[in-house]
Amino acid sequence: MNALVAEPLAAYVRLADRTVAGKTAPAELLQAFLDFTVETRTLLPIVGSDPSVRAIIDPQLPRRPDEIFAALLAGLAGPRPSRAGKIRAQAAFAVVKEATVGAMGSAHDSLRPADRAEILAAALRALNPPSDG
Repeated sequence: MNALVAEPLAAYVRLADRTVAGKTAPAELLQAFLDFTVETRTLLPIVGSDPSVRAIIDPQLPRRPDEIFAALLAGLAGPRPSRAGKIRAQAAFAVVKEATVGAMGSAHDSLRPADRAEILAAALRALNPPSDG
């Protein structure tokens, strides 16, 4: 199990570190999360729901998974976000995760470039506040 999740989780941690350092634009962050979701779509449900698997993986991470995700959300929401900004950041992540898993279907399906573009565009629409004009 460790070998299967080691690189995707390491990439996830690196992304969080880059986000905290302010080196990741929202579109880049969402694209990287989309890639992470594609790479781990069959493993993530197991890792997220099985306490015995988490007991093996969590100690190997530099921070707790919830802290890593909080860093990503904070980076996406931007500095000093409003409550609405925090909600939009959470919604953008949800769009990426759920739309990617839904579009891929079975473990053998791939995500077409047009699907990737549509998912990213939908996530960015969720993130950006509606214009008043």
